[in-house]
Amino acid sequence: MTEDWVKIKSRQLKKIKALGPKDRLDMVEAIALMDQYILSSCQGWAQWIYNPMVISQFNEKELRDFYEKFKKFTMEFIEFDLKATKKLKPIPTDEAKPPNSGAYA
Repeated sequence: MTEDWVKIKSRQLKKIKALGPKDRLDMVEAIALMDQYILSSCQGWAQWIYNPMVISQFNEKELRDFYEKFKKFTMEFIEFDLKATKKLKPIPTDEAKPPNSGAYA
């Protein structure tokens, strides 16, 4: 399983490096792809973290390095998330429409 995972993630990394979106649709597609890659890695890490048989294979220094890297990119990602989220405008809902504003009013 580990060798398969390494092959999969190596292919994904190669694919990310080769990305070169040409327009907005390409960018959205590339972001969606990378989001899926991140999600699958996070799910893999969650399986490791909650499995004593796996996590016990790492020594304290390795765990410290993992902690430092996770902390750094988690903070960077959440800061990025906040910045992007703050740019969003509210999406109108049916509740926001004034009474009798529908097509059948």
